[in-house]
Amino acid sequence: MGKIIIEEIAVKTAIGVTDKERSKPQRVLISVELETQLPYNEIQDKLENTVNYSSVIRDVKNLLKTSNFGLIETAAGKIAHLLKDNYKVKRVTICVKKFPYRDTKYCAYKLTV
Repeated sequence: MGKIIIEEIAVKTAIGVTDKERSKPQRVLISVELETQLPYNEIQDKLENTVNYSSVIRDVKNLLKTSNFGLIETAAGKIAHLLKDNYKVKRVTICVKKFPYRDTKYCAYKLTV
């Protein structure tokens, strides 16, 4: 089996524990790993046998733009289940990065479902 990897989808979303944090959309980066159901040699160069990257990116962005989250953990879980339920994949790994502190490169949560 192979993995499809989409690194650092940039989205602005309402996320944070406090009302102040959620009052202004924050930039987050979403990385996605999708373990495909078919071995690479059975995909036969046909999109319908694998995952359309454009659709994944669209679905991740739509979810984040239309939702409010208190925690990046919750956002990761919602994304993972959305993708697992709607695409032909065995396993989904999501990493959500946000940038709340000037003296820290980022804070992140990674989840595999």
